[in-house]
Amino acid sequence: MSRTNVRRYRRSVLGGHTRWYYLVCGVLTSFVFTIPVFLILSLAVSLTDFPEQFIPPAVFATMILSVVASAFMATAGSKNSGWFNGTLVGLIYAFVITIVRWVLESRIYVDKDILTLILCGALLGSIGGIAGINLTLKLGRFKPKERK
Repeated sequence: MSRTNVRRYRRSVLGGHTRWYYLVCGVLTSFVFTIPVFLILSLAVSLTDFPEQFIPPAVFATMILSVVASAFMATAGSKNSGWFNGTLVGLIYAFVITIVRWVLESRIYVDKDILTLILCGALLGSIGGIAGINLTLKLGRFKPKERK
């Protein structure tokens, strides 16, 4: 396929955007959701008698919702490769969270929590990506063009 045909294909089927556009939008969406929830959680811990034992499950639940929702949105827009795009969104999110964690703790290490975060990010991203593609196709927002 020539470059001209690839560009025409992108404009007609993908709305003119590349895969990276939707991946960046998905990752940004995940942080737009995550940051306010973390701020609310930190305020709840500092201002109330919120038990600290509930912080790790709340952080993990926030991560789950954030990755699934952002992978869903990223793949619904890209209209193809749902599991792959969703996995990339989940991995990028998990790696950014890991790097921020390392910077805040002033040391680099790999333990079971980081491996769980990365693995869950990839798996939940692929689930969100598959759901995004399938629901988009089911709702009829994207109808694949017949090839000549």
